[in-house]
Amino acid sequence: MRGSREKRIVDRQHDALKLVVGANHTRSIRKPRAILDLGTGRGAWAADIALEYATADEVVGVDIEPIDSSYFPPNCRFEVPLPFSRRSLAGCGCLSWDTLSRELFLVCAFEVDEDRNT
Repeated sequence: MRGSREKRIVDRQHDALKLVVGANHTRSIRKPRAILDLGTGRGAWAADIALEYATADEVVGVDIEPIDSSYFPPNCRFEVPLPFSRRSLAGCGCLSWDTLSRELFLVCAFEVDEDRNT
C-alpha cells in the first residue's frame, strides 16, 4: 500500500497538471463511449473525467493497487491486471511499458480521428 506522503504527492500532481492545462485533457473529445486511464493512481483523473463525461458508458482506471470505487461516479470503475508484473508485459508481446503506452496512444488517437470524420 502506498504511504500517505506518496498519496498526497499524487493528488498534488493531478491538481497541478489540471491547473497548468486548464482542464483534464488537452484535446476535445466528442461523446466518448469508453475512457481508459492507465496508471490511474488514486483515481482522481478518472473520477473527474467520469463526471465531465457522465454520458460515457464507462471510465476504467487501471493500476497495480486496488481502489474502492464505491466513492466514485457510477460510470467509473477500477481494475488491477492480474497477475501484474513487468514479465506480464513481455508475455503479452510488449517489450516495455513505453512500447505498450505508445501503441495504446496510437490506437486511441486513431479512434478519436475516426470519430471526428463521422
